[in-house]
Amino acid sequence: MKTTQRIIIGIDPDVEESGVGVMSLATETPTFCMKSMKLPALIDWLRMMRECTELPMVVVVEAGWLNQSNWHLSPRDTRAAAAAKGRQAGRNHQIGIDICSFLRHLGMTYKEKRPLVKCWRGKDRKITHEELYNICRNINGAGIYGRTNQEERDALLLAIDESGLPIRV
Repeated sequence: MKTTQRIIIGIDPDVEESGVGVMSLATETPTFCMKSMKLPALIDWLRMMRECTELPMVVVVEAGWLNQSNWHLSPRDTRAAAAAKGRQAGRNHQIGIDICSFLRHLGMTYKEKRPLVKCWRGKDRKITHEELYNICRNINGAGIYGRTNQEERDALLLAIDESGLPIRV
């Protein structure tokens, strides 16, 4: 399979630690990397990537703020619980907006992307480690190794989606 040599970075913004998924199309066989970083470390890492990478690079930021509504309430939620969920979602959105502002400041190519459809087997229909492993194995024959958290999996899924390669479990 012939693809353009480039690096795609997916970011799932979060107040505590943002998920980062990197898909490198620098060789014939794509490679994957995932990590979680606090905002200051993420900013330093993005600056380093810009300075040290010669390949074209695009950063895809999950932009939940582009959705008309972001409804995470359950019928049993109290007003206080609803307010806390709204506050947390707003804080995460602001981190994403700040990351995009920083990417603009660095002159890096980036895209704001609505969250992908939740159609997986995990809790709240989010992607599981096993599902992501199978997708990566279908792309590069090796899959992914080590433990992953939900933010990292969502970030790598953004990068894979941006690559245009088929997402087959």
